[in-house]
Amino acid sequence: MTASTKAVIASILDGSLAPGEELTLSYVRFLADADVSGAHRIILELIEDGYIERRVWDAPVTVCAVHASDLADLVAFCCQIELMAASILIRHPQPVAEFPDTAANLADALAAMRDYHAGLVDLASERLGVAYRIFATQLQLCLAQLRRCVDPNFLGQYADLVRDAILAGNEEAAIRYLGVFYARINDLGDPLLGSLDPADVIDDSLELTADEDAFHGCTGK
Repeated sequence: MTASTKAVIASILDGSLAPGEELTLSYVRFLADADVSGAHRIILELIEDGYIERRVWDAPVTVCAVHASDLADLVAFCCQIELMAASILIRHPQPVAEFPDTAANLADALAAMRDYHAGLVDLASERLGVAYRIFATQLQLCLAQLRRCVDPNFLGQYADLVRDAILAGNEEAAIRYLGVFYARINDLGDPLLGSLDPADVIDDSLELTADEDAFHGCTGK
C-alpha cells in the first residue's frame, strides 16, 4: 500500500471523512497529491480493501458505514481467523515481527493494528490473510466511529505477548492472549467497560487472570 493510499485511509479513520460521505476524485487528488490516473487507482484500491463502496456502477463512491452494533460479529470473525493462524505458526514456525511503534493518534494506531495482525495471519496462510483483511478493515471503521472510547496505546498492548507466545511454541498462551485482546476490543462497544491492562493478565507461567467469560466469548473455547 502506497503512502498516498494511506493518506486517504487516515482521513477516513480520523473522521475527516464521515461514514456514508462521498469521496470525490478531486479530494483524493488533494489528499494523495496524485494526478487523475493515480487518484483513480487509489479509489479502486480502497474499494477492493473495503474502505469505500459504490452501490451501483454509476453512483459516487462513499465511505463504508459500519455500525457499532456490528462490533461483536467483527471481533468474533477476526479472532477466529487469527486463532487459526497462531495455531498454524506454532506448528510451522515463521519469524514474527514486533509490533511497530506508533504515533499517539487513533488513525495511525488503527492502521498499525490492522497491518500487524494481517501480516501475522499472512505468515500462516495467504488465504486466511485475505479473509482476515476483509473483516479487519470493517473492524477498523467500526472502532474509528467509537474513537472517544478507544485509547490508541491499547491497540498494540497485546501484540508482543502474542508474538512471544507463538515464538515460544506456547499455543495455550497465544490463544488466551488473542482471546483477551479481542474481548477487550469487544468491550469498547460498552461505555461501562474499559481496557484491561496487560499487567493484570501476565504471570511467570503465562497464565491469565482475565475474565474467563470474555475470553470464552471470543474464542468459543
